[in-house]
This record gives sequence, structure tokens and C-alpha cells, in this order.
Amino acid sequence: MLHKQLNSGSYEIIIASQMNKFNILIGLFFLLLFGCSRDTKFSGLIDYGELNLIDIQIEMEIGQSSEYVPGNLGYLMVFSDMTMLVADWGKMTIEQFSAEGKHMATIAKEGRGPGELGEIFSLHKGVNDTLKVRYLGMSQQIDFFSRGEDPIYRLSKSWIPERVKERRMLTIAPRSETEYYARESWSNHQLRSKIASGAEYGWVPVTIVDTYENVLVDSLYTLKTPIPVARMSSGGAMTILGWPPYQYSDQFRVMDNNRYVIARPDSSALLIYTQKHEFERKISLHVEERIVEKTDTDFLFNLGGVSDEVRRELEARIPEFKPIFINIWVSENYFWLHVDTTEEGKQVVVFTMEGEIMGTLFLSKHDEIQFVNDKQIYTIHKDPDEGHTIRSYQVKL
Repeated sequence: MLHKQLNSGSYEIIIASQMNKFNILIGLFFLLLFGCSRDTKFSGLIDYGELNLIDIQIEMEIGQSSEYVPGNLGYLMVFSDMTMLVADWGKMTIEQFSAEGKHMATIAKEGRGPGELGEIFSLHKGVNDTLKVRYLGMSQQIDFFSRGEDPIYRLSKSWIPERVKERRMLTIAPRSETEYYARESWSNHQLRSKIASGAEYGWVPVTIVDTYENVLVDSLYTLKTPIPVARMSSGGAMTILGWPPYQYSDQFRVMDNNRYVIARPDSSALLIYTQKHEFERKISLHVEERIVEKTDTDFLFNLGGVSDEVRRELEARIPEFKPIFINIWVSENYFWLHVDTTEEGKQVVVFTMEGEIMGTLFLSKHDEIQFVNDKQIYTIHKDPDEGHTIRSYQVKL
């Protein structure tokens, strides 16, 4: 009996020893498993610096010619037949170009008469390829230009509000024959208040308005947008110094079938809605964090011609990390995200509508994107030495 008991005890000791080894192995297995899971998750993040390069080529550049010498170019509208209308703030004109880049007409000039430009203005697309010219001064006038029997745009009607509206709406895109999506523009009083509060970002509502910017649906959504840095004089005068590098804005973009996307950089998400404002789906962008280096800010301040004095006031607002994207455009099948501007150029990352990444491309650092479709990017190229031109890039996706 004693022998059997000893053998039984030895057996139990052996089993316990084997169980300890087994538990250790199981523990090591799960440690490796979860460790690999974390590594896989990390390695699955998108590295903007390691993406496939998308081939692009300049297919058209509109600059100085015998018919037209560009001044200070602003908004560029590209219509369904690829006709182009551009604001020239340097000359206070609106110029029309054909799809091939030929100057067709100066459709509006500076002046005080019907269809003439009396103050600073912005351009917006209306329904059926019409042009809305929105004056940004006290008048709040809106002029409408359209084509008749010939291809040249001409003034079709003007509208001046009976009284100055307290809220100013800027058209984003048509929603129907009679409705537009718009976003509110802060008044001077609102801007002063926000700057005085010391906040870095504020919120502006997206609305639905009629042709004359009367609000039909208020505060459909709110978009986060940066508040500029300003200097206040002892007399109360406000001087806008600018926006620090790597600020961002939520963006509202209309898609096909009257759907739309709300792009929120601080949520790393693209939120897609139907025309009836029903949430359809979310595309999450899992991107590696990118630290803002001194070389980045040195380059951007130099590119913007920012003085050392102004730079010192802007630097306190520069974030530690770059936003997931700075701006976004939508074509039929792709999202185009502006993610950075460096010495290499303006970097754009392209995603499919399902969130699959296609690759990245680089435009000139002097390009300001105005319009995209699945095969082309149109920009205003603002070279400080050579002057302004309109560029069309062919994109090979």
C-alpha cells in the first residue's frame, strides 16, 4: 500500500509538472497570438508615404495669350460640357474658356451696371449649368448667367434682397431645380466673438435654401471649421493674421444620385447619406499618425510668405499631428483627399467609393484644386514668379 501510495503521489507530481508546462505553452501561445493581432492591426494602418504612385500628366495649361492675360485668378467652374468660367480678381472680370482651353469671352467686367462687377465676388454652380455670382460686400446681390442660342454666358437675371439679411448663406451645390445646399458664413460680429473666446474651432450649419438663399431647412448638420488668428488694435480694429498650418474643416460634398458625404477629419471618417438625409454608411480611414515636423512648418510658412512676426502668433495653434486629410473632392467613383503639401508637392490620396485605396499622386505645390472627375483634375496654378494659369491634369487610375 505504501508503495502504491508513493507511486500515486509521484504520478500526481508528474501530472502537475506536465500541466504547468502545458499552461506555460498555452500562455505563450495566447501571448504570441494577441501580440501578432496588435502588430497586424498596426501594420494595417495606411502609411501615406508608402502608397503606389498614380501617374498624372499635364494635358492643358491656359496662360497668357494674344486674347487674354491672366491676373489674380480665383474660383474656377467647370460645367458638364467642360466649358470653364474663372474669376479674375486682379482685373475684376469673369472669363470663359472652351473645353480645349480657347478664350471665348469676358462675360462680366468691373462696373456698376447690370451684370457688371461692383465688389468682390464668388462663383457658384447653379442648376442646368447656370452660373451664380455672389457678391460678398454689403449689397448681397446675386447675378445669374446662362447660355442661350450661342455658347457664350450672359446675364439672365439679377436679384437684390429688399433688406440686408443677418445670416449669409454660401451655396455649396444644387439639390434640385429650386433648392440648394448651402453653409452659413460668419458675420463680422460672429467672427469677432469667436476670436475673442480664444476657441480654435467653431461650428457652421449646413442648410437647404432656395434660389435666393432664403432658408428652407435650417441646421441640417453642423460643420467644424477653424477660427483664424487675429490681432485686435486698441481702437477695436481687427486684423486677420491667417490660419496656422494643418488646420482642417469638415466638408460637405454632393455625390451622384443626390447623395452626399460629410467628411470629418477629426473622426477619420466619411459619412455618406441619401438624398432623404438617411444615413447610408461610414467609411473609416485608418491612417498612421504623422507628426508635424519643424521642416513642415518652415516650408509652409515660407510658401505662404508669412513674416516672422506673424509666424510667432500662429505657431501656438499648430497641432502635434497632421490631420487625416485637409480637404476632399468627390467624382463619380472616387474620393480625392488632399493630405499634405510639402517640397515634393501637394499630395492627394485616392479612395474608391468602398474605401479601397487606389494610391497617391502629387500636384505642384502652387496648385489649388478646383474640380475633379474620374480622369482629370483642374487647378488654378499660382506661381509667384510666372503668374497664374489654369491647369488640367490627366489621371491614370
